[in-house]
Amino acid sequence: MIDIYDALHEPHRKGRAMISQGVFLGHAGDPEEAIRQLRKGLALVEWEREPRLVLMARHNLAWFLNDSGRSEEALQQLERFLHTYSEFPDAWTELRLAWLSGRIAARLDYLGDAERTLVEVRQGFLAQGNGYDASLVTLDLAQLYLRQGRSAEVRELAAGMITVFLSQDVHRQAAAALAVFQRAAEVDEATPLLLEEIGAYLRRARRNPRSTVRSAGEVFPLSLAESFRIAGQRHHPGELLPHLTAGQPLPGNLDALGDGRGTIRNP
Repeated sequence: MIDIYDALHEPHRKGRAMISQGVFLGHAGDPEEAIRQLRKGLALVEWEREPRLVLMARHNLAWFLNDSGRSEEALQQLERFLHTYSEFPDAWTELRLAWLSGRIAARLDYLGDAERTLVEVRQGFLAQGNGYDASLVTLDLAQLYLRQGRSAEVRELAAGMITVFLSQDVHRQAAAALAVFQRAAEVDEATPLLLEEIGAYLRRARRNPRSTVRSAGEVFPLSLAESFRIAGQRHHPGELLPHLTAGQPLPGNLDALGDGRGTIRNP
């Protein structure tokens, strides 16, 4: 589909499509291919024509470099374009810059800086009523605490999650996945792998509220199914906010800067 822009002699639109594809691939769990697509797309788009799109692409490039374990390179990338965030001084963009900075700091073992930043980002998302991103930052914080053996803080994070996020924009299936984390934390069985799997599920479920556990190899299918049952008992579906719909921003990254309103539309 992307190759159609070659025949039309429209490299900018091809680059835009490649950037969009790269973001999708990154959220689908393929950061290396996402990095390749983002770099190809950035080489094709006209930077002066869509500076917000370029910022989005560079932000995501740094995000996925960090996800793939190349945190020093992610930091170098971020330092190169850090000044361009000031061109878009809205709270939405500022929170995502801080989130990226906190995640890079965590990977580079600047644990104090990472914790302070992630706590502030979580509070910011909660203040915005953004339960999805707040839940993902909560998992980042829990990962940080697990690395330091701070199980009491992990339990504290988990204790109030479900009630808070059910009142915001997290649909029931995603809230049930968070209940898995809550239950594991209560008995000190939360692990980094479990949190990674829950985070991956939340990203899929945001794009598709009917998303299920991807395979039998995932680490929480039985707990997740049980949590669905419990969530259904505790909360009437009518009490929950409507599901997110196609075209809304994906969690975490600046994948929603393309048109200046919050979505990247197909070229």
